[in-house]
Amino acid sequence: MKKALIQYYFLFSLFTFLFFSLFVFPKKTYAYPQSEKVCYAQCATYKFVWQGSYCWDLFQQNCSVGKFGSIRKAISLMKDVYDAAKKGDISSFSVDTVFNAWFVCKPLIENCIVPQLQDCHNVCAQDELYYAPDISVGSPYGNFVYHGVVYNDRDHTLTFKVVNNGKAYAADIEAEASWGHTRNRDGQVSGGGQLFKETIPELIYFGARNGPPKTAGDIVGDFLIEESNFSKYLQFLKSDADNYNVPFLWLKTIPFTPPEGELTKVIFNVDPSQMIPEYYETNNTFILTIDKLPTPPSFQIDNFTQRLEQNTLNNFLIDFNIKNTGEENGAVTVKIFENKYNGNFDQTAIWQSTQTVQGLNQFNFNTFIAPDVSTDNAYCGKTKNYELVAFDNGQKVSSHEFSLPLYSGSVRGNVKDLFGKAVAGATVTASTGQSTTTSKNTGSFYLQGINQLGKVTITVTHPDFSQTETKELEFKMGDGLNPCDEGNLTLNQVDFTLKDQDVLFTITIKDRSGNLVNAHVMASNQDWRFDSDVPGTGPLPGMQPGEYFFTITAPGYKTIGQTVNAVPNNQNLEFVIEPLNGRLTDGGINIFSEPQLLWQLDRGEEIFSQMAATKDGKMVILYTTKNQNLSGSVYFLDSLTGNQIRVVRNTIATGGQSHACLDTSYDGNTTALFSHIGTFGTTKNSRNFLKLFDSSGHEFVSQEINDVGSAGECDVSPDGFYIYPFRLMNKGMYTYTRFDIEGIKNSKAPMSYPGLLHFTTSNNVIVDCPKGGGECLQTFNDTVITNLGNVNGNVRVIDSSQDTSSIAIITSDKAYLFRNANKTWEKDVVTKGHPLDISVSPGGKYAIYSTYVKDQNHRTIRIFTDNNLDKTPATLPSNREEDALFVHANDKGLFFATQEEKTIKYYQVGDYSTDYNPATPEPTPTGNRTSNNISYYENGTWHNMGEVTYYQLLPGRIYMANTTLTLNVEEPWGRMTFLEGTVFGTDNYLHPVLLKGQITADFSSPAKIYAIKFDRFDMDLFASKLAAFTAGTLDSNEYFLVKNVHTKFIVSNYENAFNVKVADGEVEVSGKDVAQKIEAGKQISIDQDNKVTESVYLGWKLYAIIAGVLVLISGILLFIYRKTKVGKTIIGILNKTAKLILKYGKILIISFWKYFKKTLALLYKIVKINLQKNTKKRIKICQF
Repeated sequence: MKKALIQYYFLFSLFTFLFFSLFVFPKKTYAYPQSEKVCYAQCATYKFVWQGSYCWDLFQQNCSVGKFGSIRKAISLMKDVYDAAKKGDISSFSVDTVFNAWFVCKPLIENCIVPQLQDCHNVCAQDELYYAPDISVGSPYGNFVYHGVVYNDRDHTLTFKVVNNGKAYAADIEAEASWGHTRNRDGQVSGGGQLFKETIPELIYFGARNGPPKTAGDIVGDFLIEESNFSKYLQFLKSDADNYNVPFLWLKTIPFTPPEGELTKVIFNVDPSQMIPEYYETNNTFILTIDKLPTPPSFQIDNFTQRLEQNTLNNFLIDFNIKNTGEENGAVTVKIFENKYNGNFDQTAIWQSTQTVQGLNQFNFNTFIAPDVSTDNAYCGKTKNYELVAFDNGQKVSSHEFSLPLYSGSVRGNVKDLFGKAVAGATVTASTGQSTTTSKNTGSFYLQGINQLGKVTITVTHPDFSQTETKELEFKMGDGLNPCDEGNLTLNQVDFTLKDQDVLFTITIKDRSGNLVNAHVMASNQDWRFDSDVPGTGPLPGMQPGEYFFTITAPGYKTIGQTVNAVPNNQNLEFVIEPLNGRLTDGGINIFSEPQLLWQLDRGEEIFSQMAATKDGKMVILYTTKNQNLSGSVYFLDSLTGNQIRVVRNTIATGGQSHACLDTSYDGNTTALFSHIGTFGTTKNSRNFLKLFDSSGHEFVSQEINDVGSAGECDVSPDGFYIYPFRLMNKGMYTYTRFDIEGIKNSKAPMSYPGLLHFTTSNNVIVDCPKGGGECLQTFNDTVITNLGNVNGNVRVIDSSQDTSSIAIITSDKAYLFRNANKTWEKDVVTKGHPLDISVSPGGKYAIYSTYVKDQNHRTIRIFTDNNLDKTPATLPSNREEDALFVHANDKGLFFATQEEKTIKYYQVGDYSTDYNPATPEPTPTGNRTSNNISYYENGTWHNMGEVTYYQLLPGRIYMANTTLTLNVEEPWGRMTFLEGTVFGTDNYLHPVLLKGQITADFSSPAKIYAIKFDRFDMDLFASKLAAFTAGTLDSNEYFLVKNVHTKFIVSNYENAFNVKVADGEVEVSGKDVAQKIEAGKQISIDQDNKVTESVYLGWKLYAIIAGVLVLISGILLFIYRKTKVGKTIIGILNKTAKLILKYGKILIISFWKYFKKTLALLYKIVKINLQKNTKKRIKICQF
């Protein structure tokens, strides 16, 4: 009963499966349809028979009818199922009998077999072909992997293979094979025929079981049978004797010989009619190709070589073979690419060629490659990569990568001008064609890519230089081991010097009588200098075109300075220098027994600051201040009478304690006032101003000097040419650099010296020795003439005699006199706050100095001779309040000044028996108001002007001095001397414009001179530039401006903001793209874009007026609102304040009146005593 039940369930399920597969959901037209029921049967067979499981094996052993035959029965079952499915009659299929024979145990079925069948049902519901067979012409196992047909060329056989890769049994499998052949490579075969067609009986998958597993008893029994002597007779008794073997592999071998020289294809098909449903249908055909055709072309790169051609730097011979290993001929394309081939056949190649290569042969290719070595990164010795590629029908078949060394010559160096200054933008060119330019900052260059061995010419040019420079260099490979080494292909430190055509000057120095004078000439600009002695006349070394400043000095003569515009033509320069006067001896000097009062000066509320006097004894200069900004006064007084020559008021002064310096030249033609304005010791409005005055007391130049820290020194040379406000300058405000004086290249630092400085008449200086060790007399360039030795204390004043044989020095501790470089005496001095003073007579015989009186607070004087004799008068001013603040020795004698309260007194303490009258030189041509030695240039011809004055010259016209001539011009000019051949013009304001030659200007007040730059003598060029200058269109870097400004103004310069404020006078501001005149009470501001904004300048007076107006308005408003609460409160506060002011003001007035009466009585007594004492003396009192 149980067996019948199981069979019923099984057959019902199988019938349902077959029904739906065959009639409801048919998929393909197979010999039998693959349905879910068929899949279910295949799954059951797979699990319980072919693959096997423990429960099935246990079931078969215990519940099956009979021990053997399960495989056969399973096959019979599957065949019956297939047959029933083919017929579509599932009713003819009965499983009752089979299951009655097979199954007897229900528990095994319910607990083990049923779950497995349920899994089969689930899988087959999703994929009906999951447990189907898979017939394949090939196998994934063994040596025949995926090869369904194998040809044995030795045995001339074909072996065909079929396997079942699925999970189900397959039977009656059709298999057929055919072949064809061709002589073409297109694969299209013909001819041949069928090799066989047959049916493969059955196949199962690899690893399927052919019987049930052996039990322990089976294993023991089989072992005993095998070990028995009658084993061969007892084989039928073994446990697997009745096993049925189903093959997993079908093999068939047939003889076959393919045609020679042809391509043969063998086509093998299984189940060609698709009678068996399979998991895969795509592996039923296998095509074997037997290639007996000649082998196609196959190209390879062989025997590649590269070689640098002799006597070249970058020409390489590339040589190689293309080898064809195929039997057929073929066309090969070879290309050489820079760097690597990117896979694109159309990539740009630097070389390519196409050739036909015979089969089993080779073809030689060669070409030359010249790498580009002109690029910035192609330095000598660097390598460049290439790839050689062989193509067959556009496909890469072979390649070879190689690299070439980049050999090229290079030159590195600098280009400078004649003065060692870097030249930017110069063009450096090689004769081989390469070129570069020099750098902006250093003038350096690096020229590379020279591709030629041997001699190469390097040329350097620049548009600003008329001459070119060339050098011939040799490039070589050396020994070939290190061709890029210095001296072979790499040449460093190859420097060039560019210059213009030299300007040759012949210089002549004369005195007023026309006699030649041996002089020292210094000519310089920022790039070039000449510093040498000239014996009256002689040539100067070649100078480059440009503007130079000449300084001419000679012992016993006044120094002169002049700007010269040098152009490329030989020129004659002539300088006339005047003698420097002064006593040379002290013969006939008389020291008074009692000083004589010459004059006195009441300074009122002004405070004494500085005092100076001329060595010719004609003038005394006095500087006072009120300790407020712009409160200074400069008095120019007659030395013997005290008469005022000129008084300059409201000039520079320090706000607070005065901090200033005052000095003058021998004859007073240059007086320097150097003062600190603002509040000394603070940074607020702290500025230093230097002002120069002439002998009449007129200011002729002013300059702000703020990088020296203080204003404590401003020594003026005896000739009035040099000034030293802590830097060496001349009276034209030209600052000498260390390059000018010492020749230190590229040094723009101002020339300065250690310690206090004093100029001598020979224009040497006395300063601290440059290498230490005391005070030295030395030249401007620090060449020591005499070392005076160490002095004690801080040096306060230095003075020297006319011939510098005597030098007097006073320090904080000692007074010294040196004679002919030897110390003749030293004296102790007393210092108590105010500085001491010293002076030496012109002949060097006498020295007068000041010192504090011991135990007293005023200074007195002492006079000693060079042999240490005390010549101090026995009688000196006895009033203890009379303080000796200044001493001086000059051509008229010995003098000193004292201060008694508000009165300055000037005494003479010695005189000469004869007045000093210098020899009058032969008269020189004096300036004339008119001249008939001027020509003008017009239409290419010079025309004589006739008798004309300077003011008759027309602006924009070119003039020439036919001979050396001097013209007097009215204020503010003075006198101008034009050297013969000088070419000049005037602007619209009759300012002289120097084109070529020399103008000597002797002005006593501010003036302007322009000089236009030229690089060649060309009258048309002169005319065009002068016209542009007159019209105001000439670029500012094409001309120079020399000007002096006399006015009161304030200049401030902050980031991107330039400001000028003018209180009095007029100022002209000029610069590139800026030209602005500013009047008093105006100011301008200039921003970073050169935009000029003009506005009103609110000076302190206007601020005072505004304050007064505000006070007045406040009073009016207070009166109007006096009855309001706020008004009453303010008025009450003001009343209380007024009462307090009146109370304490009354006390102060009474106290002051008592003090004033006592002071007035005391003064009356002092004046009365002095009048009685000096009734016999001639006194002139100057008051103001």
